[in-house]
Amino acid sequence: MLEFEYFGLKFCLVSSRYSSALTRNSGTLRLNNSTAIFYYEAILITTSVSGNYTIQSNSTIDSYGYLYLNSFNANDMITNILAIDDDSGENGQFLISYTLQANGRYIVIMTTYFQNITAPFSIIVTGPAIVSMNYSETTSTTSSTTSTTSSTTSMATQSTTSSTTSTTSSTTSMATQSTTSSTTSMTTTSTTSSTTSMTTQSTTRSTTSKF
Repeated sequence: MLEFEYFGLKFCLVSSRYSSALTRNSGTLRLNNSTAIFYYEAILITTSVSGNYTIQSNSTIDSYGYLYLNSFNANDMITNILAIDDDSGENGQFLISYTLQANGRYIVIMTTYFQNITAPFSIIVTGPAIVSMNYSETTSTTSSTTSTTSSTTSMATQSTTSSTTSTTSSTTSMATQSTTSSTTSMTTTSTTSSTTSMTTQSTTRSTTSKF
């Protein structure tokens, strides 16, 4: 805790620390549509006390920092941005001063000035109260689009299958009707022939008896 006096009034500042590391498994940024890869980590900051806070990196690398309100999308680095800094801190560290609101959601992006750099780092936030800092998952627009496309394809396939089944049933029904008609016709012909034959035989026998 830091104490200082201003116009006879005493103020206290407290510091909160978050430690992690940029690795090959960290998220990646591609700035200005370039092919260069910059590893990054997103940290969610919340506080219960409004006031001016400083957010500073501490590492052995040349760091680069961004501050966002509510959320961060790696595919859209302009939306929700509040501040950017490179070397305002000592030894190539970023330092951002900003008035945070109680119960607000702020996202700090820790990344590097040079591409393909990995290293341990800490984020130190100093202000009128302790803040909460936690690793934050970031939004991916690409994933969401792929999921929607997949769902549409599935529905189209289902519709085609139903149509095919309906056609097959209709064809089978027609074939059954045709077979029934044919069988009935054959049965009628057979009955008629049989009746004719019996009538002829009867007539012949009757004639013979009269003579």
